[in-house]
Amino acid sequence: MHVFRVGRIPPKIKDKRLALELITLRNCLCLYKLLKKADSQCLHQLGFKKDEKTSRLLLFCLLRFVWAYLIKWDGRAIGLVGAYKWRPGSYAWLTLAILDAAFRAQGIGSMSIKLLSFELKDRAICTHLYVEVLKDNNLAKKFWLKNGFGIINPGACTDILKKPL
Repeated sequence: MHVFRVGRIPPKIKDKRLALELITLRNCLCLYKLLKKADSQCLHQLGFKKDEKTSRLLLFCLLRFVWAYLIKWDGRAIGLVGAYKWRPGSYAWLTLAILDAAFRAQGIGSMSIKLLSFELKDRAICTHLYVEVLKDNNLAKKFWLKNGFGIINPGACTDILKKPL
């Protein structure tokens, strides 16, 4: 499966209460349960229909991401961050979602990006990160701008943001 081809990507990144755990066959069930609980707003922002079957969501994640991490807070899986495009030593295109609504707006997404960015730079895995945000998703755009990304290509439907590491 696509998500398991990872090369130099560290299997676990940890800092106090936050842990990023590489998605493997061993923790796919954890991701499945997390996707099953996700609310329709979050799924819509990821590009899914609100009534999408959980098994289809899981399969999409496993096939779409080159590598992805479960975001865990105090050992509890609450979200995911992953790269759907990656050129080792150069760039990664990221997606981040805090799927458990109880943990949103607490800074955990920002801590996850900071921790991941540090590791990617420190291990020379990539030199810059990109994200693509729907034009009307102001909340996501504000999040990425707050976390050091800048808009480099405003488009008709989406904006592309970049962060040098």
